[in-house]
Amino acid sequence: MAEQNDSVVVIKAKPVRKVFKAPTRVSKIPEELLNDPLLNSAIAALPENYNFEIHKTIWRIREAKAKRVVLQMPEGLLIYATTIADIIEDFTEAETVIMADVTYGACCIDDYTTRALDADFLVHYGHSCLIPVDQTAGIKVLYVFVTIKIDISHCVDCLKVTLSVTTKIALVSTIQFATTVQAVAAELRREGYEISVPQSKPLSPGEILGCTAPQVRCADAVMYIGDGRFHLEAVMIANPKLRAFKYDPYAKKLTEEFYDHERMLKTRHEAIQRATETDKYALVLSTLGRQGSPRVLKTLQDKIEALGKENVVILLSEIFPDKIKLFKDVDAFIQVACPRLSIDWGVAFEKPFLTPYEGAVALRMAEFDKDRPYPMDFYATISLGPWTANHRESEMEKTDACCGHFLTSLINDLTIDIDKKRKEYTMRSKVTNENTWATESKQRSNKRLRQTRKTESSGLSKSSKGNTAWERTLRRLESNERERMRMHCMNDAFQSLREVIPHVSKEKRLSKMETLTLAKNYIVALTDVICAMRSEERSDNERTNNSERQDSPIIEQQLKSTTVCVNVPAASESYDSETKNFYQNKHSRWEKDQDNITGL
Repeated sequence: MAEQNDSVVVIKAKPVRKVFKAPTRVSKIPEELLNDPLLNSAIAALPENYNFEIHKTIWRIREAKAKRVVLQMPEGLLIYATTIADIIEDFTEAETVIMADVTYGACCIDDYTTRALDADFLVHYGHSCLIPVDQTAGIKVLYVFVTIKIDISHCVDCLKVTLSVTTKIALVSTIQFATTVQAVAAELRREGYEISVPQSKPLSPGEILGCTAPQVRCADAVMYIGDGRFHLEAVMIANPKLRAFKYDPYAKKLTEEFYDHERMLKTRHEAIQRATETDKYALVLSTLGRQGSPRVLKTLQDKIEALGKENVVILLSEIFPDKIKLFKDVDAFIQVACPRLSIDWGVAFEKPFLTPYEGAVALRMAEFDKDRPYPMDFYATISLGPWTANHRESEMEKTDACCGHFLTSLINDLTIDIDKKRKEYTMRSKVTNENTWATESKQRSNKRLRQTRKTESSGLSKSSKGNTAWERTLRRLESNERERMRMHCMNDAFQSLREVIPHVSKEKRLSKMETLTLAKNYIVALTDVICAMRSEERSDNERTNNSERQDSPIIEQQLKSTTVCVNVPAASESYDSETKNFYQNKHSRWEKDQDNITGL
């Protein structure tokens, strides 16, 4: 609605916009439960540096009024299972069932067995929320990460001795040490290291699985915090060009680790080649918890049938070479279970035993390039194709594998080169009165326009001719990353520009156009001052006939004082009154222009 008079149009503001907030669940544990002396004394029987979240578990079981609770944990934590079960039964009205079947990872959460046991609550220990709680067969699920506290000072000291401060380091670990990774990263940043904590969604920052690890593009080395090599090898496979280190918090040792990438790629490629020539496939679907993906199975099965080949589906909870050897009439196997079964132990099987990705290559859904890193993206939302469990086409337009430091440094280097050329053109135009920068920019624009018209006339973009689906996908991801980092760098550049311009209040939010206008006026003022100083310097040299070596320190000091701020420089014998007046006029004109723009 608008009210209008002779010269002014008044626009009435709309009423305050309503903000609808989703209902939130109060998750604060009651104080009486936290301060229960009997419960706290029972918890003291567990290791102090292991966080089993007993208070939260008791509270959630009471709140859900659960009658039967299933406890599932990896073999390394089973020694504490009976103690936890006793605590739950003593402080709740529920009975407990310990599920002692093998649990390799978060993919092995067994909500189906929990429902078959007529239980109404499942506590899964030691892994992250790979299967969302709203997709667990109607069973209430509580994930307990079991975070482990360690001495980070020893880890930091070991790394400082091993790697120089100029080394760019990426930190990864399992979910147990996710908080430790952040603490170590913060400490190393204080020491001057450039640290990144890569993320492969839906995993937490720094978290890796045996089958899912990010490709890191902004580091020289990757350090894994934890024991064993299973998870470390995942990030090593995904990043073959990075040095890999492992810090074992139990043995308190930092070691450099190595992986035979060439041998692995060779054996996997040979298995794919053998499977390509076969006509009968067996699709092995794991029934170990949620390890098998029926959607991936259906994708591969449809492709096999489309090629006119035979297939059979085999269900197995645990997969061994001797078990697979019993199926004599099958030429090749594609297992929808754990990709590491094929990568690590594929040579132990008599017939080709492929991962879903390798099966997609054998079925001509993808291409295998030995010059590229082997993809470790089975549970990543940003993955190469529908042969992965969480593949989403909508996520292909995003990327989160890299923190962006690599592209930021690249853009900064390019920006420095552009600034140098711009200054050269500015000084040249001062002398020749020619806008050389604008002229050459126009020439480059015309050249790009001609190239664009030529490409459009051909009907295909240059980047889409003769490329594989893999290359187009990677190019799209890299393009999105460049655009995202370009916007970040542009915002950072404008913020830095606002900090450099004098007399700009931090409380005043300037638009980009206002910032550019102020910066242009500031640069013009500085350029005029420098030209005046150089002119005065030449006249002084002619009068005094001093040597160039004696004058250079004075000139350097004058230039330094001028480029730091636009305040009038200290009095000097080399400046006469005319030069001082010229500088003061420029400075007052600069402040006047700034006031007109900012309204300060």
